[in-house]
Formats: sequence, C-alpha cells, structure tokens
Amino acid sequence: MAILQRASEEPRGRSLAAGPQGKSSGTVIAPGAVLEGTLRTREPVWVAGTLRGALETDSPVLVEQGARLEGQVAAAELVVSGLLDGEVDCQGRCVVRASALVRGALRVGALRIEDGAWLDGQFKMCPIDEPALPARPRPAPPPTPSASERLRAVGE
Repeated sequence: MAILQRASEEPRGRSLAAGPQGKSSGTVIAPGAVLEGTLRTREPVWVAGTLRGALETDSPVLVEQGARLEGQVAAAELVVSGLLDGEVDCQGRCVVRASALVRGALRVGALRIEDGAWLDGQFKMCPIDEPALPARPRPAPPPTPSASERLRAVGE
C-alpha cells in the first residue's frame, strides 16, 4: 500500500480537527446511539455510535474507534478508526487508522493505511477528478432463439 499524502495533512474541505465537542458544525452519531436507515447531509459526519444503512455527504466522514458503520457510504473524505463494513465511494482521501477494521469494497481517490489496520475486501483507486463509481454497462441478454431454431435443435 502507499502513502499518498503526508499524515499531518487534514482532509480537504471542512476540517474534522475540531471534533464532535469542538465548534465544527456537522452531524454526530453519539456513542451508544444506533441509527438505521439513510443519512443524507452536506455537513461533516462523526460516527461514534452505530450507523446501519446508507450515508451520503459532500463532506468528510469520521468513524471513531469503537464505532460501527455498516452499509453504503458516499463521502468527500473518510477517516476510519472503528469498524466499517460495506461499500464505500470516497472521491478524496480515505485514511484507515491502526485501530480500524474495514471489510467490503472501497473506491477512493487516495488511500492511506496505517500499520496495524485490518482490511478484508477490494480496493480501487480512482482519479480524484473522476467519479469514483462510473456507470457500468449491463451486458445485453442473449438472443432468444426463434421457434424454428428451437425445433431444429430438438430434432438434431
């Protein structure tokens, strides 16, 4: 794995440095809280409890040590110190801290993994200026044989 930015750099956009008790605005899922469903916001998200479902934001997401995020995540930046299990679309930098356990499929613009982190899944690097989840064309269904072709196949 590669370090693509210095560890001292904060994620671009809104800073997560202030923390949930700081003056930074955003959404906090407190320790012991469980949220099931879809959370859509433009503000930073701090997960200190449990989120099961989908999380969509144009801002950074922080999954704290001891927290759980299970489901689909779409975020500008992502820092994981707890458990993340699901599919991730992170257009910017994803940092996986030493205390993290990450399972699933991650598509990221940049990736930093600290020594000691547990990873189980698929990782795909995408250029930051391109969408991390390009549309995948579905294969065309096979042609259906005509009645005469089916009769010919049975007779052979």
